[in-house]
Amino acid sequence: MSVKQRADFERQSLEYYIKAAKKQNIEYFELKARELMARSESDMVSHASACLLFKQLNVTKEELLKKYPNYVPQ
Repeated sequence: MSVKQRADFERQSLEYYIKAAKKQNIEYFELKARELMARSESDMVSHASACLLFKQLNVTKEELLKKYPNYVPQ
């Protein structure tokens, strides 16, 4: 493997892992927002935190309910 091929392979690998990590982070924070939604009726801090996550993720409550309809917080 030449130096250029190795550099290309490393760049492609890095791009792949960055994309995978971003996807995992988005999914984690969507699930966290969904969990906070479940607790928001009795906890105002959870409600405020969920609203902040909705804004940061650029997603609505309805979209998360549709995406994770059967989510059960642990």
